[in-house]
Amino acid sequence: MLDRILSLAFAVRACGGTVIWLRHGSTADLARRDGRAFLPRRQTRGWRLTTTPFPEDLLVDSAGWDGCFGSDLDNTLRVRGIRTIVIGGFASEVTVDSTVRTLNDQGHDAWC
Repeated sequence: MLDRILSLAFAVRACGGTVIWLRHGSTADLARRDGRAFLPRRQTRGWRLTTTPFPEDLLVDSAGWDGCFGSDLDNTLRVRGIRTIVIGGFASEVTVDSTVRTLNDQGHDAWC
């Protein structure tokens, strides 16, 4: 899966696009009844990205599964004039899908 995400990032860069990495993490320990965390806590091992972004890439932190929740993603896209977004990632049924839906609701043209 990571190799596909990296291939997508390389293709976006090759076309002159901007690669934005989303890092999902909470500021508190949010645990379910079974003790497992909903999201990794910021500044812990589980919060780190699985790859190293290129220097020209952007990194946006999100406070929830949805990349727009508690983040500057929408503003970052608008300030840079980015209207079309291709999203790929892990946990696509949760993080990717919810981010795509929110971005589309906010007027962007998001695809996964």
